[in-house]
Amino acid sequence: MDGLQRIHVKRTKRLLAGHPWIFSNELLESPGGYETGALVGVHDMKDNLLGIGYINPRSLISVRLLTRKNEQIDREFFMRRITGAIDMRRRLSVSADSCRLVFGESDYLPGLVADRYGNCLVLQFLTAGIECF
Repeated sequence: MDGLQRIHVKRTKRLLAGHPWIFSNELLESPGGYETGALVGVHDMKDNLLGIGYINPRSLISVRLLTRKNEQIDREFFMRRITGAIDMRRRLSVSADSCRLVFGESDYLPGLVADRYGNCLVLQFLTAGIECF
């Protein structure tokens, strides 16, 4: 994606197996030069795009992936993910009165938890990256 900062991983085994986190010791570059919560394109050593996520240079988990595709991360992206999570709960016949609507990485929204208790919605922002959105 144009204008997206890049970061390279030197170890891809866990990432290619589906793990959504990239630890600081798996990065080629030091994460120290990146702004907390900034979106980064994650690339392998051959410069192939492996995904897009947000970075936190002050955390052992340096990058949390939002997607493995080359797609725009914007309001519509988050609306699709949140709607998809809620729709999945409906298909599973989860109680409509009280339930977890969004469950972080399980719904491809790392750091975001949304619980419904009757007419009350409780949101938790558990990472610096998700707070930026």
